[in-house]
Amino acid sequence: MALKAQKLANFIVEFTDPEQQEIQEELWMIHTDGSSTQKGGGAGVVIISPKEDVLKYGIQLKFPVTNNEVEYEAILMGLRIARALGAKNISLRSDSQLVVGQVREDFEAKETRMQKYLKLTNQLVSKFDRAEFVQIPQSQNVEADEVARSASADDQSRVNDWRLEEQNSPSIEEFQTFPVHTRSRWTSPILSYLKDGRLPPNPEEAKKIKKRAVKFTILNDELYKRGFSQPYLRCVEEEEAKYILEEVHEGICGDHMGAKSLVQKIMRAGYFWPTMQQDVMDFVKRCDRCYRFGIPRTIILDNGRQFDSHRFRSFCANLGIKNKYSSPGHSLANGQTEVTNQTLLKIIKTWLVGAKEAWPEKLPSVLWAYRTTTRMPIGKTPFNLTYGTEAVTLVEVGLTNLRMKFFDEQSNDNQLKLNLDCLDEARDRASQRMTKYQLKMAEYYNQRVKLKRFNIGGHVFRKVTTTTKDLTQGKLRPT
Repeated sequence: MALKAQKLANFIVEFTDPEQQEIQEELWMIHTDGSSTQKGGGAGVVIISPKEDVLKYGIQLKFPVTNNEVEYEAILMGLRIARALGAKNISLRSDSQLVVGQVREDFEAKETRMQKYLKLTNQLVSKFDRAEFVQIPQSQNVEADEVARSASADDQSRVNDWRLEEQNSPSIEEFQTFPVHTRSRWTSPILSYLKDGRLPPNPEEAKKIKKRAVKFTILNDELYKRGFSQPYLRCVEEEEAKYILEEVHEGICGDHMGAKSLVQKIMRAGYFWPTMQQDVMDFVKRCDRCYRFGIPRTIILDNGRQFDSHRFRSFCANLGIKNKYSSPGHSLANGQTEVTNQTLLKIIKTWLVGAKEAWPEKLPSVLWAYRTTTRMPIGKTPFNLTYGTEAVTLVEVGLTNLRMKFFDEQSNDNQLKLNLDCLDEARDRASQRMTKYQLKMAEYYNQRVKLKRFNIGGHVFRKVTTTTKDLTQGKLRPT
């Protein structure tokens, strides 16, 4: 029995993702408090990570607010920050008995504004795997209270101890949209649900509206993080969605990326429509340059005899796959450079199809496509890491979005200078992310490597390749 139990334990450990298990066990502690004054108020948030790192955040509320409302504003800000930090499991602690009781459904929210705050709070809570609310004495919430009071008093003496920002309107204000045409109506039931809680009588339709409302809120939160004082969203119609897909996928800044990356790039530019993911998948499938429904055009092999047989060649020929064979004789000198070159070469091939000699003319567009696409190891675009902001793509010029409509040259120049001042920190984070990414890849590889130790003087086989064979030995040379 002991042996069977040990085998079962080994099986569970082997097939359990350590990183996923660690994420599930991580618990973030969030302390919030609010301070109300005659002219406005302040909200304080103190977040303690699972590794006991402490983050303090203060918000100046530049509008009249009651004691209960400021407590809700602090909770909402704590939830937004925790979500931005990637927290999955949270324990939110506040000294407001009323607000915590309403969120836990111990008390009923009767006032209209309290109902709106509670509804918005529940929407944010639904984005976490696990969330608990605990009412604590004020004596156990000293740090959050200190941040809230300093924020409400506009105390700049301790601005280096935590981050301080301003909020000019309540979080429960109606979502603002930036429609392309006034005839756009698909957002109406979503806004009706977010504002008044109204849902259609059909259960299936109501479920669909709820899902879209969550996505709508997430997108607005992302735009809010990008610097907009209020959440905006550009909602597009079918004919304009087609133009966006064509321009972002294969335009002057397009690199024929896959469906998932294409969705991310469109959303980062500030565009959205309800069937976007399915439309993107269908569009990529119809692109002859980059998609053959999972069938490759060419397979490059290393002269392995199992792949150089007549049956395998016939199988590939029936599917239109070209077989090419290569004998690598040199290792990669610079892995990162080689990966970048391979990516650029792939984009060039998709651009040129039947005119390979025209690649110098297409190279500038290929480079722009590479520089304006988010790279997985760094989490940002190369253009962003160079200039501190995202490039304006041609699709934003052809179909004006919020950034282009409200462009102001003077404020834009000032913001660009500020971005450059803060660029070193962004580059450091990107470098740390790349290092972590490489370590994860190395760890994944090393877990599957079978350790073999060699002693001095031991005999080993040496593989003879085309570049290392001795031609003077003739047919009797070792293999």
